[in-house]
Amino acid sequence: MPVKGKIIYSFGPYKNTKLNVVNFQSGIEIKADRGEPIRAVFDGQILYASWFKGYGNMVIIDHGEHYYTVYAHIEEVKTISQNSSISI
Repeated sequence: MPVKGKIIYSFGPYKNTKLNVVNFQSGIEIKADRGEPIRAVFDGQILYASWFKGYGNMVIIDHGEHYYTVYAHIEEVKTISQNSSISI
């Protein structure tokens, strides 16, 4: 996992009981302690590393062949910049 924590929302369809509809969660959400370090899940190119409305501090990594990871609601983005490569 990219961060030590607990998965609070899993990937896939889920029932929204408030609206009585089935929605689709296109990723997972992990609840982590404040300040917990985040690690890339695989090597890639950083496409975006800044604040984004609705997501707070966010990092998008392109892993190639149409695979991307998005890390959002990050307390602080440091030591990375856009167009940088990242290795694990």
